[in-house]
Amino acid sequence: MESIGGFDGMGFRSKRGRRVQGPDEQQELCLEFLEAIFGASKDVSVTRLENCTNCKGSGIKPGTKPKKCRKCGGKGQISSSMFTPLGEFRQVFPCNSCGGAGQSITTCNTCRGEGRVRKKTTLRLEVPAGVQSGNQIRVRSEGSVGRRGGPRGDLVVSIYVQPHQHLKRDGNNIRTTCKISYIDAIIGTTVTVPSITGKAELKIPAGIQPDTTLVMARKGAPALGKPNNRGDQLVHIQVDIPRHVSGEERTLIEQLSKLRHGQPINV
Repeated sequence: MESIGGFDGMGFRSKRGRRVQGPDEQQELCLEFLEAIFGASKDVSVTRLENCTNCKGSGIKPGTKPKKCRKCGGKGQISSSMFTPLGEFRQVFPCNSCGGAGQSITTCNTCRGEGRVRKKTTLRLEVPAGVQSGNQIRVRSEGSVGRRGGPRGDLVVSIYVQPHQHLKRDGNNIRTTCKISYIDAIIGTTVTVPSITGKAELKIPAGIQPDTTLVMARKGAPALGKPNNRGDQLVHIQVDIPRHVSGEERTLIEQLSKLRHGQPINV
């Protein structure tokens, strides 16, 4: 005799009594630019499944007891036979009355027999230094509780980082722009630029060309999981060429032009 669709002579495990791991819960967390770089301790609000306090997670109404299922006689399965020229074929299915549990219950009024209810809670999350938008942090065993005492799933937190007014993240590098006058571009200067630690001084060499990028080594963001491995800060230099100059400025510029071309200057 061959059985199809089940196990001949073997009972199904009860769905109602089986311990099942709880599902993962998804949550989003918005960070300020510098929080993502240096790490932060943040409160995360999570709505997850918890054991029903009324039935203590059993799903059974307090004061009642499970009864043997009348349809399957407590076996949790039903079978049907079909005779063919090749012999008898028997199909075994979970009982559709008790769901394969072999018992019928009076369900808890609070959780409707689920054994779990959704509750809101707040968790403290330690965000590591160096995270970026799109990163996910998995917190083990902080998801929803499992059925019938099953283990919790995980909490998966997706990171979004707010943009900064002056700084931009490029991998582990930090980019910013600095505008200088054409005079400073010619003779050089020292400027103050924003950085992840506040203000920083940057020396502009004489004769710098427009759209030059200066590198401030190891002034960038730390690599995720490697706080001592930092990127650079890249400063893009823009040279401000005025559209209009005063008469005195024009005279001086013309004299400078003559000087560079070897022409005499009228003093």
